[in-house]
Amino acid sequence: MDRPLLGEVDVAIIGGGPAGSSCGLTLRTYKPTYRVALIESSTYNATRLGENVSSALLPLLSYLEIKEHLFSQTTYRECFAVKAYWGNNTPLLQHSLRHWMGESYLLDRQYFDVMLAETFCGRGGKLYLSCRVEAILPLEDKNVGYLLQLRHRSGKQFALSARFLVDATGRKANIARKLGAISTRYDSLIGVSRFFSANSATSWSQDIIIESAPEGWWYSAPLPENRLVVTLMTDAKLWREQRQDDNLGYWELLLKQAPNSYTRIRQAALTADTKLTLRLAHTHVLNEAIGKNWLSVGDAAVSFDPLSSLGIGFSMHSGCHAARAIVSNLESREIDSLCHYNDSIKKQFTEYLPIWQRYYRYENRYSYSPFWKTRHEQP
Repeated sequence: MDRPLLGEVDVAIIGGGPAGSSCGLTLRTYKPTYRVALIESSTYNATRLGENVSSALLPLLSYLEIKEHLFSQTTYRECFAVKAYWGNNTPLLQHSLRHWMGESYLLDRQYFDVMLAETFCGRGGKLYLSCRVEAILPLEDKNVGYLLQLRHRSGKQFALSARFLVDATGRKANIARKLGAISTRYDSLIGVSRFFSANSATSWSQDIIIESAPEGWWYSAPLPENRLVVTLMTDAKLWREQRQDDNLGYWELLLKQAPNSYTRIRQAALTADTKLTLRLAHTHVLNEAIGKNWLSVGDAAVSFDPLSSLGIGFSMHSGCHAARAIVSNLESREIDSLCHYNDSIKKQFTEYLPIWQRYYRYENRYSYSPFWKTRHEQP
């Protein structure tokens, strides 16, 4: 059955996170004649993780012409130090005043992502919420482009044609894999998070705390509105095998094996969510982040371990870079701009990989644990 055609666009971006929105914003800001659609599977109402960014984000926001009042104090709080219990129980303390990038920021990701998407709409972009791509078909009557078959959460089906596609679907890289790209995974890391709230009179350290433990490592950080996020980073297989029927109870049991993270919670009068939030956090890279009239951005192209704090900054930078490559490709029909983009993605991953492996090997206290043994044995 033919689906009604909503229209034609120059660029269709699948995925409305920071990478996709940054790509769309760059196109609409610097090439306003381009028709750009942003297709997002949610309504931005679910919890979004990945909150720590450096001050290097600010020039990107300036490039995207994000006004200061949009990036308001309610969307973030400043963080001036990272305290890492890694390799021994003596904290490694990194003060932002001693770091070339300065202070870091802890974002309200849901608010931040909505702000980017709304700004994109305000500049004439088309935003399709609660929509998923069911099929991608090459356009038969044109030399370039694709027909996207979409389904809205309500069950309604429709189609959208585009000259160029952008995969911004995160670590799953759904679009790139549909178009023939191959993803190489280096681990099966996941993050299992719990959120805590406190009244305004409660105070706790404003530092980020990272702490290794037998089953992985813990991350805790303050968030806007007097909230705290505490995340267990572990392997998906270990979590599935051990958690049994009591996810929350198992999570709390493991937290007690990380004394510094556990003490942080016990010292404050906190109200805890009863629900855990799970997200993918594995390291992966596509064999090619580009193809005929498509490319991948952000975590869809390459994803970094959360230890690196590269997620949001890299995603937004890659979205901006991709937009420039797309314009050059569509206007000149030359592939050089796409190849340059692809090479830059691969270069960043090549430089990241040995540093990532070395950092995990620095922790030797839990070599008996499957989590750490796997990382120590990587070539």
